[in-house]
Amino acid sequence: MNKKKRGPVKLLWKLTPLVIKAAPGAFLLTTVMAVFHGVSWGAVTAGQQIFLME
Repeated sequence: MNKKKRGPVKLLWKLTPLVIKAAPGAFLLTTVMAVFHGVSWGAVTAGQQIFLME
């Protein structure tokens, strides 16, 4: 009955290598797309600040 609770960060840290072994291409594609998505949000924010200034 002495179970330790693992937090979400520790759980992701343990599962990430398993996901990479199972589907390395899908993991790489998802990571690259997430980076592009974040960069696009930054570009939209910068563009709105530049083009919509009064």
